[in-house]
Amino acid sequence: MKKVFKKNIFNEAKVNEIRNYLKDFVKSEHYYLSIESLKENHLLWNFIFNKKVLEFIKKCFNEKVYFYNNIVIQKNNLRFNKKLWYHKDSGDFHQSEILKKKENELSKVGLYLQKNIKGKGGGIDILKPFKYDNFSENNKFINKFRGLFYRLQNIFSNTHLYSEAGDVVIFNALINHRTSLTKEKYKGHTEDKYVIYLQFINYNLIKDTLKIIDKEKRYKNDTDIEEQMINYNSSNIEFKVLNKNFTDLISQYLGAAQKPMLN
Repeated sequence: MKKVFKKNIFNEAKVNEIRNYLKDFVKSEHYYLSIESLKENHLLWNFIFNKKVLEFIKKCFNEKVYFYNNIVIQKNNLRFNKKLWYHKDSGDFHQSEILKKKENELSKVGLYLQKNIKGKGGGIDILKPFKYDNFSENNKFINKFRGLFYRLQNIFSNTHLYSEAGDVVIFNALINHRTSLTKEKYKGHTEDKYVIYLQFINYNLIKDTLKIIDKEKRYKNDTDIEEQMINYNSSNIEFKVLNKNFTDLISQYLGAAQKPMLN
């Protein structure tokens, strides 16, 4: 489902609580951690895997999803270059060919802790695909048309995704996006910008990917795959997370917006 979903989930008090905590917790522009390590951090765990977040994902996709074991917290990941172009989280040819299938899903979830204000930043810009785009890069004519469509959209349309503090945004790995612009005059004069990202994949895509990369046939059936999952429960909602090695294996082929963890 190559769409963008957005919902305001967290109130101002909760957003401010998390922002104040992250001031000391986040040590760099991109702070990486695993879901396994996050389990001991009750404040962040209960925020990221909030009941409303999990229910929002379920409502949007209506099928079981499986989280990569990586999370990144961005602090002041700002864009000052007006000409910086958009990108896809999975932008290679082989990634497009497997992700274009309607039954396959790889998406990113963003938890935004400030309003995305045009000119000041705080979120992302999105290029909407044309109506009948099948996302394949096999057809040179379609590729040229898509490129022209995107350039015209960038010139004549407002690609700024307006979001509020406390919004949760979900978008597919084939959606072109970029960090919203912060004008030079606001450099050093805006509040800290925070966003928390995680990714999820559906079961069909896991199986399709393994058909390609599992040369040694280590994952022959559903039981072999399920053994690579970690079961969690948050707010009485159960969900599954790929273990570290399995996350690395799958994401190395499909692409990952989050850096694989070393611990």
